[in-house]
Amino acid sequence: MKEITIKNLAEIEALEMNVWAWIFNLKPGVDWDKSSANFVELPPLAQWFSYHYHDAKEEIFYIISWNWVIKTASGEVSVKAWDLMHFPAGKAWTHVIKNTSENEKLVYIDFGTKPET
Repeated sequence: MKEITIKNLAEIEALEMNVWAWIFNLKPGVDWDKSSANFVELPPLAQWFSYHYHDAKEEIFYIISWNWVIKTASGEVSVKAWDLMHFPAGKAWTHVIKNTSENEKLVYIDFGTKPET
């Protein structure tokens, strides 16, 4: 029988990640059979990976703090705290996340589906 999973951002030990010149924190949330969720803390002016898409994975970003920009195939989209954004699978949904603040870290939750195997 499966159990309910509860995670608190303040209680999760961060994994320091280094992507290109940026160092940011990833706090592993949960890894279920068909989906996952992670807390991401992105430093000022950093971006999360490069312009990319997922062949089979869908993503939902829930913004907890700060304002930032997501570059998509159809242009830049500004988002703010408490926004929710969904990216379906496929090349048409190419995106990159950038923290536009010079002083504040960006904090959000990245929910993702897992491809059927």
